This record gives sequence, structure tokens and C-alpha cells, in this order.
Amino acid sequence: MKKLVMALCFLTVVINCVIGGQVNDVKGIWIDVRTAGEYKSGHIEDAINIPYKEIGRKIESVAKNKDEKIFLYCESGRRSGIAKEILDKMGYLNVINAGGYEEIKKRQNKAE
Repeated sequence: MKKLVMALCFLTVVINCVIGGQVNDVKGIWIDVRTAGEYKSGHIEDAINIPYKEIGRKIESVAKNKDEKIFLYCESGRRSGIAKEILDKMGYLNVINAGGYEEIKKRQNKAE
């Protein structure tokens, strides 16, 4: 069931990206949960870098409202999945694992 919910969330992001044009057109906070070095090598425009191991301590500095839509991504979707579980347990209600950076960039390029 959990995998189905995650798949539906991912599908929602994909549909919104295609319909909306660019990834950044999807309203919400975009958080790159990779390391600072990975972030510096390339990231989604306007994304905030909070490594997944620090997400629990730092999330309130960017998302005080637990209803706000938050999109998480990393290299493959694994670390963003871990970060999503942490935020879910903290009571955040609209957290989406958007998957891997390269896949998001491909979708963004196709939509342009």
C-alpha cells in the first residue's frame, strides 16, 4: 500500500510538471536532500539544500506550516524517500518524493 501511495504521489508530480511546463511551476518548496557537494554540481532552480540526515533539524527554518507542499529529490529517490518518512513522522502532510535529479531535469527539458 505504501508503495502504491508513493507511486501515485510521483505520478502526480510528473503530470503537474508536464501540464505546468517546468518543474518550478509546481507550487511548493523544493528541497534537494543530497550533499552540499552534489547540490553545488547542479540542482533544480530555487531548490533549497538540506541533506537528508539534517532534514529533521532544519525543516522548520524553511517550512513552518506543516500543510505546505514540499517536494524532495536526491540522486535516485532513495534519500528523498528517507527524508519524506522523517517529515511524515514529524506531522508534515504534503510531502512528495519527486525522485532523482536527472529524471526531474529530463522531464523539465521535455516540457520546455
